[in-house]
Amino acid sequence: MAASGQYSGVGSALTGVFQFGCAFLVSSLVAAGQNGTSLPDDYCCCGFRHAG
Repeated sequence: MAASGQYSGVGSALTGVFQFGCAFLVSSLVAAGQNGTSLPDDYCCCGFRHAG
């Protein structure tokens, strides 16, 4: 928020939109790849662990 300066509300809103967008994308990928096992969820968790 410090980088946003006087527009910290806009920075906060954009951060929230980005977080919800990422959550939507990951949950959609997990749901699309569902095959009755926990494998799709495991792939997403491992992918984000290595990406971050």
